[in-house]
Amino acid sequence: MGASHQLSRWAWLAALVLAVVATANAQPPPGVDDPETPTATTPATPGRMSPRRARVWHLRVLGDLDCARLVRDVSELVNKAESDGATMLILELDGDRSSPDVVWSIAQSIRSSAIPTHAFLADSRESRVGTGQAALALIAAGRGGACWILPGTSISRRDGDDLRPDEPDDMDFERINRELQGSAWARLKDRGIDTEVASVLLSPASAGPAWALPAEPPGAPWRITSIRPPANETQAVRIVTVVPTASKESSGASQAGVEIPYEVVRALGLASEARSVGEIGVKSGLGRYTTVTHEVRSGLSAARKRVEGDAAKVDAVLAQADQVLRDIPSVSRADYAFRKARAGKDALALLANVQPVIDRTERLMVDYPELLRNPVPGRTIVGVTSGSLKTTWRISFDRRRDELARLESKARQYAGK
Repeated sequence: MGASHQLSRWAWLAALVLAVVATANAQPPPGVDDPETPTATTPATPGRMSPRRARVWHLRVLGDLDCARLVRDVSELVNKAESDGATMLILELDGDRSSPDVVWSIAQSIRSSAIPTHAFLADSRESRVGTGQAALALIAAGRGGACWILPGTSISRRDGDDLRPDEPDDMDFERINRELQGSAWARLKDRGIDTEVASVLLSPASAGPAWALPAEPPGAPWRITSIRPPANETQAVRIVTVVPTASKESSGASQAGVEIPYEVVRALGLASEARSVGEIGVKSGLGRYTTVTHEVRSGLSAARKRVEGDAAKVDAVLAQADQVLRDIPSVSRADYAFRKARAGKDALALLANVQPVIDRTERLMVDYPELLRNPVPGRTIVGVTSGSLKTTWRISFDRRRDELARLESKARQYAGK
């Protein structure tokens, strides 16, 4: 009876083991939502390893396109995407303002990459992007990539959106604009879009008043005309308005406004609708993919505020230290030596952090040479030229360094060091 019971127990255990093994062998192969790498419960066997996920690099360039530092940051990320084996690059743009040299440089950086690139115009706050951002999207989208736009987003150019300087130094903006228009024209032609869009986006003043209206045959991308449509052409939409300027010397950059509503952007064939980066991936037929997102934003505005703040801080400390060294009693006073030495030590303590601030400010000026186009804090811009601004900046830094050296020398002498 005992032996029979023992035999039954072993038979039950053997049946349980066989059932577990059979269940494990009956597991289906990895599916879309399964891990890419084998696990302890899913042994790696030939033919069962899932294919490598596509890698999508989502590069969000936020705000203004206004400085060389931004170009370097974008270029570095594009290079990293290539090193990472990215399958696709999605360039997302949401800003309104731009400078043509920055637009062209970023476009060149992306076009030099072998990664298929899509561009996504998406501003969920104001529902508009600038014409410079739109031109960049048009030029950068290549190697099978396309342009996409968030529903409700318009393309516009308003007063102040063109950030090219009044005095462009050695920058040949006419040549840059020709290069941009040539590249945009080629992209438009390849996609069967009216090539006049290039002038609307990049030189609206030269394009003059312009309207978008349906083309033949029905369903074809809309066309652009500079001739006022007849009154019975009810679908025509004015997209370029010439703005009178105050004087003949006024820059052509501020002579025209552009407003291309979302529906017209679609009708012109400039971009397809997408509500998210994920939707772009799906519509592009990627299947399974992993997204790597990076954000980059121009630091020019923050750098300008930092430089102005640091300049005021340095000047205040230098003035305070100078006053401390002056505020000592007459030599005839009994406490003269003591007060003089203490003044020297107090001044040295005040001046201890001035040099690092000056160094930091100079590094910012190197990183953002565009700051040299602005007047030195506290100075007027009346009557100055680009060359004189640079000279004034150099003089201001030399003056602060010289004043710091003078005060430190005097303070050490007073402190007996």
